Amino acid sequence: MGILSKLTGADRRAKEAQIASEPVIGRGRINAITRSKNFGYILEHGGKDSVFFKSDAVADFAALEVGQEVEYTRGVDPGDPMRYRATDVRLI
Repeated sequence: MGILSKLTGADRRAKEAQIASEPVIGRGRINAITRSKNFGYILEHGGKDSVFFKSDAVADFAALEVGQEVEYTRGVDPGDPMRYRATDVRLI
């Protein structure tokens, strides 16, 4: 469930605008990879939510393994503004 799922109306629009204007550098662990569809998920440190990423957000997608620590830039997913999407994913 996304961060915006419980907000409605003006509160939701305000939060969407805030999120869109404030990319965040995050850290987490790879918790799922779907190589056949070229995407995966990162479990944020200290959080319960997973962040979606596409293979083109990673320099070497083929080398990623579940459990690896990564750093990434988190922003709103352009395909679904109710979710975050990670870009610039890199191993740490």
